[in-house]
Amino acid sequence: MNPGPATTTISLFGHFGYQQGERALTQFSYDKVKALLVYLLMQETPVSRAALAEMLWPDQGVKSGRTNLRHALHCLRHSLGDLAEVSLSVTRQTIAFDLPASVVWDLRAADDLLQQPPSVATLERLLDYYRGDLLAELHLGQCVAFQQWLVRTRGEWRQRLIEYAERVLEAASALPEALLRILIHRIPDYCPFHERLVRQLAEHGQFAAAREQFNAFLQHLALSGQQPEPGFLQLARFWSEGPAQEVTGADWLSQVGSPATQAAQPGALGYAAEDIDYRQITVMAIALRPVDAGNDLGRALACLKAQGRLFQWLETQCRHLGGFWQAAVGSGVGLACFGTHGPTHQLAELVALFEHCRQGLARELDSVWEGDDSPPRFTLTAGLDSGRVIWLPERQSIDPFGDVTQVALAMMAAAQSSELVISLNASQHLPPAFDLQSRLTPRLISSDGRVQRRGLVLGVESSRREALPPSLMGREAELRQLRDALARVSLGLRQSLLVLGDTGIGKSALMIHFREYLQHEDVAVFWRPTTRLSSQTSYGLIQSLLGWYLEREPDGEALGQLIDRTAVLQKIGIERRRLLIDVLGREPLAREDADEAVELVTQLVQALILEMASRRPLVIIVDDLQWLDEPSLKVLLNLQARLPIHTASLLIASHQNREVPPIRLNWDQQVILGRLDGRQSADMLDYLSRRHRLKLGPRLRDQLIQRCEGVPLYLQEICRRLEIDRREGRRLNVDSLPSGLLGLLASRIDQ
Repeated sequence: MNPGPATTTISLFGHFGYQQGERALTQFSYDKVKALLVYLLMQETPVSRAALAEMLWPDQGVKSGRTNLRHALHCLRHSLGDLAEVSLSVTRQTIAFDLPASVVWDLRAADDLLQQPPSVATLERLLDYYRGDLLAELHLGQCVAFQQWLVRTRGEWRQRLIEYAERVLEAASALPEALLRILIHRIPDYCPFHERLVRQLAEHGQFAAAREQFNAFLQHLALSGQQPEPGFLQLARFWSEGPAQEVTGADWLSQVGSPATQAAQPGALGYAAEDIDYRQITVMAIALRPVDAGNDLGRALACLKAQGRLFQWLETQCRHLGGFWQAAVGSGVGLACFGTHGPTHQLAELVALFEHCRQGLARELDSVWEGDDSPPRFTLTAGLDSGRVIWLPERQSIDPFGDVTQVALAMMAAAQSSELVISLNASQHLPPAFDLQSRLTPRLISSDGRVQRRGLVLGVESSRREALPPSLMGREAELRQLRDALARVSLGLRQSLLVLGDTGIGKSALMIHFREYLQHEDVAVFWRPTTRLSSQTSYGLIQSLLGWYLEREPDGEALGQLIDRTAVLQKIGIERRRLLIDVLGREPLAREDADEAVELVTQLVQALILEMASRRPLVIIVDDLQWLDEPSLKVLLNLQARLPIHTASLLIASHQNREVPPIRLNWDQQVILGRLDGRQSADMLDYLSRRHRLKLGPRLRDQLIQRCEGVPLYLQEICRRLEIDRREGRRLNVDSLPSGLLGLLASRIDQ
């Protein structure tokens, strides 16, 4: 009897996936092939070839765009095989992708479910398909039209899910806790889902779980630079009142929103004692002004628009560090407050934030300028002060007396061009790191001609840092993501980041540079590079971690001593103790004991991480996560779920886009390394040409930049190859170079 045809599945929610029988595909040769497929799938009518070429290759011209489109179609046919043959319709003018009804497509299945009446069962089925935002990993920043369409489409699907879930929530008196948690995981920023879970847990008397969920959401908002909704904060107020009044379960929850409660709120009767909280906050007053706006009305209008967009950009940068952005308090002035939703930041991180904004200001100005002539030069100055102030959560009011804000504004007013002036009070509350001390210059500050203060000044010359290596050119934003995560860990918060990218894109270079950066920080660093052979060693990562911790080979004797002094494992019994020592001592593992072994190893590693993180922050770096063995991945997954949020640990891993690990972990952030743009490639080529002593004309430079396609390793290998040709007297010929990174590396081996 012949088996039936293999089922074909296409998944677009969360991350791309294509499954045809036993054959799985998660990545194409490059992202624009994926973008082409997704766009065609979601169009009801054939799409013009010219429109597709302009959308996906906007800066290539008509001829080059059509050539690239033909290549992308070829890659699409090659990757999808038989499905492309029956679904893809290509003419000289149009392209269409008509998916057969037999193919299981998550968007089509989700659309059918959304048409059904609201029910818990249907919502559970819907969440089986909706694994996250539409193609969360796909970002084509240079293709503005496509990216706008993708963002809009993501938002539409997310909104459809939210609306359906809200109808289910409205109709059902209670929902399974697991379902609510899945909803929160799928759409973590939507407050009503969190509020419903907190309420439901409290109604069932699970006060500890309700409080934990409440705090977890506040923590999530603080880390993402967002503010909670007033209704959610209202829960916090009644939570604190509940135990004092000995009110439990639904009794105190039912009081929220009641007339008596509303009358007691501070809106009409003024402030109450319980509405006031004290926080240690830091305020950065920021001034942004054009040097020469001119007297022309059109230029002045363009300057005003640019200033507004630059302030939006500054606000985004501050929120990335967990800052609370206050509306402009005057012409060209904004306030960024830190510490409202958690511990205040280190001075070094706030200085780094200012430097990051100052360095990126000109680049951002070029992207937002709409004037007919060249943009003016904008000056960025700032003042910083820190102190204990009143904080009114219900009113979102910070420092109503102005004790800290006024000093920060005075520091800002005293700052000269491109300076950050830090009050002595702030330097005492936020002691600078040792590498920052030499860069801060004491200066007498005159705020109004009469009152004089002393401050620490960070100028342009004092803030210059060593240039990034050529392998990290264009990766400043990604490196800052890693440093921002480290800053949160230094505040005692657990963090995890996944660095994603294709082969040759610079993942390992970024990880190595960050590891070198950590050598100057007060942290413990565990580094684990992996290869294809790593997957053949069970618990290979854990064995390396134990060896690093013990400073010796984790043999049976060392493991036994470690188990004896680990409180959580002291009563596990002789057989389980033997099992733990065997699996970590490189002994073969019986299949029936696999789950129990993972649990025991998890308990041991969790205890060690908590111990190390209590002394100083712990950073675990895994390069090429896709080659890690499955038991180690299971342990990491367990640790992500069990380690308390207030554990000063940072897990960073790199991963190739096209490789699928057997276990999918959960990450706080993803750092996606895309291809370099034309300007970044040109900057790298300028450096490499000087290093390799290459004389490149404009035409040859353009050919090299186009051939490398934004892959840093490809560009480095091309320059190395051209240097060899130059030394051996051969003519520089780009056409003779192999196409593609793998071909170039293969030719290097042949040499």
